[in-house]
Amino acid sequence: MPGVVCMRDDIIIHGKNQQEHDENLQEFINKCSQFNIPQNKEKLELSKDQISFMGHIISWNGISTDPKKVEAIVRMPSPKNTKEVRRIMGMI
Repeated sequence: MPGVVCMRDDIIIHGKNQQEHDENLQEFINKCSQFNIPQNKEKLELSKDQISFMGHIISWNGISTDPKKVEAIVRMPSPKNTKEVRRIMGMI
């Protein structure tokens, strides 16, 4: 479906402008209704200028790394042995 990106349990609906966004959103809602797919209204966020998604900040200006994710990595203690290196590599 154009303008719809699904990753795990997150769905992003986008467009080149507000009108395209709204059309894509309406089509998505119609398809969910057609196939009885429920949506979590508490998680719903509409017409955002910027979102955090999969460790990145996405906005009209482009995509950048989420500073919260970078901060968490910078604050990690340095690994002291091979086991700790493997653990960190598995998290990144």
